[in-house]
Amino acid sequence: MIDTFLSHIYARNPGQQKKIGAFFARVPEARTALGNFLTAYNFLWETPEIGGIAGLAAAYLHVLDEMAYCRVQFTRTGRYPCTSQNAVKEQIYLNSQQMLPHILGLAVSHYLWPAQYQLLEFYKQCVNAQNTSGRFLEVGSGLGIFASILANHITAKATIDIVDISPVSIAFAQKLLLATNGPATQQMRFIESDIACHAAAEPYDFIGMGEVLEHVESPSQILKTLHGLLADDGFLYLSTCANCPAIDHVYLFHTIEDIRSLIHDSGFRILRELIAPSENKPLEYIEKNKLDILYATLLEKA
Repeated sequence: MIDTFLSHIYARNPGQQKKIGAFFARVPEARTALGNFLTAYNFLWETPEIGGIAGLAAAYLHVLDEMAYCRVQFTRTGRYPCTSQNAVKEQIYLNSQQMLPHILGLAVSHYLWPAQYQLLEFYKQCVNAQNTSGRFLEVGSGLGIFASILANHITAKATIDIVDISPVSIAFAQKLLLATNGPATQQMRFIESDIACHAAAEPYDFIGMGEVLEHVESPSQILKTLHGLLADDGFLYLSTCANCPAIDHVYLFHTIEDIRSLIHDSGFRILRELIAPSENKPLEYIEKNKLDILYATLLEKA
């Protein structure tokens, strides 16, 4: 299945063969993880709305095209193409024709892009260090991959709230989790809401928020909301990016220090962090040339 999937990508974008091949040669476990991903969720790819492995490859290529367009605009202007959170919501998050290939393509990128794969592994490490019977919150469901990691970690005493602003993401994540983690979904609540408006009767022991801050106009408001939702002895995982233009990115972080300053100003202390540039270059070079940098961290209250 892996070779079939990759052949669809290489046929339409030959340049990907060199990049992906080099990555898999360095990190063969990423290729294995891709195979597990394709096999575990095969029932979803075969639905008419996706169109099998060829449709999944097309979604990935669609995301590559989106990012290439946004990179050109960013290089010209120094700004992200979109600055309105509400516009992104209307044009993408509420639009299944736009949102579905977007989340599918990004899901696949976790196994094809070195930086995304590092973030996924970092998240697993953060989750594995948590109490298995705690109260969990997942912010931004996406396809449901990160929530599935949580579902595999918890015991029957735990609860998971999954909050996303997009009904497309919520529906797809719910379908995936019901099929692959059925018993655990009895302990989950799927909530279609802006996280800034989310309230909880009790604080959470662990909050996971992958790549959300760059999608909002006021990331400080989101972090202050999460500070109030997190237990005093709880932990927050978050990831975001700097100089990473995309069709739904709104807030521009210029440097990793911009992100760290926001974290500290929001009342958190950094326990662990991962900096994953898009190219194998020194961080100073990456930031000076405004190239993509992914960032992930595990936090506690200061």
